Amino acid sequence: MSDQITYHSYGASHPWYYVLGGPVLSPRTILEMTRGSQYRGYKREYIQKADNRAEPMRSEELRQLRSASLLELKRDISIYRRCVRELLAFRETECEELDCNDVHVSMGLKVSHLTNDFAHLIWLDELLSVQADLFG
Repeated sequence: MSDQITYHSYGASHPWYYVLGGPVLSPRTILEMTRGSQYRGYKREYIQKADNRAEPMRSEELRQLRSASLLELKRDISIYRRCVRELLAFRETECEELDCNDVHVSMGLKVSHLTNDFAHLIWLDELLSVQADLFG
């Protein structure tokens, strides 16, 4: 992503970002990073396929994809919050060695999940805001 926040040259989706003490990002910050990146997410082929359908199937499929993506986002934010609590508790244990642990991997993965969720929703909202050609 072009607007990615880094810490010691690692992006927030990389476990070593957290091993080295990188700050925890809020979901809003992850959203803004995603918005600035133009990233479309891993569902880009499904979204593009739905966008190429004729109306009314186009709008219906896009709305279904948006609804599913919103549910995924809500689930992932809940898990992200749990991962943040685990990371902060882990950091309080004063571990002297720089080891990559499950808590660091979990944080990187959840940032990636949130990035994908936000990318899908941003793009779907863009597509749904465009009215299909009424005379096409």
